[in-house]
Amino acid sequence: GRMGVFQILFEWISSGRNIYTIGDGNVLFQFIHVDDLLNAYMLLLKKEQTGIFNVGADRFGTLREALERLVRYAGTSSRVKALPVHPTIAALRLLDFLRLSPLAPWHYLTYHTPFFVDSRPLLQLGWKPVYSNDEMLRESYEWYLAHRRSREELSHLSPHCRPVKERILWALKKMS
Repeated sequence: GRMGVFQILFEWISSGRNIYTIGDGNVLFQFIHVDDLLNAYMLLLKKEQTGIFNVGADRFGTLREALERLVRYAGTSSRVKALPVHPTIAALRLLDFLRLSPLAPWHYLTYHTPFFVDSRPLLQLGWKPVYSNDEMLRESYEWYLAHRRSREELSHLSPHCRPVKERILWALKKMS
């Protein structure tokens, strides 16, 4: 039920707004489904294995490809548009400092760089991810569509259920 910035992404896609990458988005980007993460933990617990292990989808491509496929799946008129890296990061730093953006440094300092991990040590122990980036994004998008009204109704119960405020991004959304 915790959507974070994915809530904004899914809202924009569902309403046919353009979505943006920092840079061209043609960088490898790996997500992980919570079930795959929990399965990795359970395997390590069962094997009484300690250490540091990377966990990520084994089927992934570029961030742009994942977003474009999600838009096609959603069947909306959204388009993936690129923003120039350095001016965008400078603007987002300022907006973050002024508390006008929902994006934190982790978002705007990583979304334009390759982001993937080597899961081979975990795979060698017998773990196998079930979900690809596309499957994880589609499932999350469907969950968002099915629960967006109930999330608003339950937002007073927990801060984790509160929708993320777009803040200054609403202006970009209106122009998209």
